[in-house]
Amino acid sequence: MIYTIADIKRIGKLVSSGKTTDEALGIIDATIENKIPKNNISEMMRVICDYFGVGRDKILEKTRKRNIVVIRDFISYFIKKYTICIDEDIAFYMKMDRASMVHMRKKVEGFLELKDPIYTKHFNEINNLIQERFLV
Repeated sequence: MIYTIADIKRIGKLVSSGKTTDEALGIIDATIENKIPKNNISEMMRVICDYFGVGRDKILEKTRKRNIVVIRDFISYFIKKYTICIDEDIAFYMKMDRASMVHMRKKVEGFLELKDPIYTKHFNEINNLIQERFLV
């Protein structure tokens, strides 16, 4: 298994919290096996863009239009949830900074806590699409 720098940092944290090295490696391996590889990020992004009927190029443009911002929020949230990417990877791919990625995910979590019906509907449908497409 090939580990990223983020994986090595997680292993170090697990070992310092009292886990053995083998236990830490087992935890990281299990996490990686249940995630989508990094090379599927563009495919996941395409699934979300197709759901909303927006091109990938529109998402990567610098704009503050609400409909585009919401799609970016979903993309950031789902890439972090279902891939082995760290925030810096996602930020590089989306041409933003790491703090923006964290903020986007917190916005999604906030809307879900509010139980906004339209937002929750979109979230659930995208989640189902991603699970059907990538986690069969």
